[in-house]
Amino acid sequence: MKIRNLNPAYFQKRKHMNNHDDNECIEPIDYCGIGLPRGEAYELPPTDYKVVGESLLHFNGLDPAEAERLAILAEECGEVMQIIGKILRHGYNSHSPNDPYQVNNRNKLMMELGDIMAIETMMTNAGDISQEIIGQNAREKLRRIGRFLHHNRIE
Repeated sequence: MKIRNLNPAYFQKRKHMNNHDDNECIEPIDYCGIGLPRGEAYELPPTDYKVVGESLLHFNGLDPAEAERLAILAEECGEVMQIIGKILRHGYNSHSPNDPYQVNNRNKLMMELGDIMAIETMMTNAGDISQEIIGQNAREKLRRIGRFLHHNRIE
């Protein structure tokens, strides 16, 4: 199997050292020291990855760019969750005593929500998601959530 377009920071294409034919394999450079002898080549499990055109796809069918966008989205959602926790504990107007700029929690929340909107735009532009469907789901959520609200009203 020929593997192309791998990120060289993680993988190195090389000949299998224990095989005398021209089968190629990859070695995860960053993980050579974790229980596996350095310099030994490891074959790529055929069920985990597949080559489509010039790209290596994981078994989940995501190419590296799709996986990266999802990783960014997950990270940004985690940052929103973190600031929500701080707001619930300390309030909107509180700020970290270690922050020399004294950015309050409300502004930090808006910054993080802006980051989510940015990755949403990236994902839309890449064709991962549809703004039309997101809008439909948002309108539907507003229609459904009203009966569960205790302190808010949907207008």
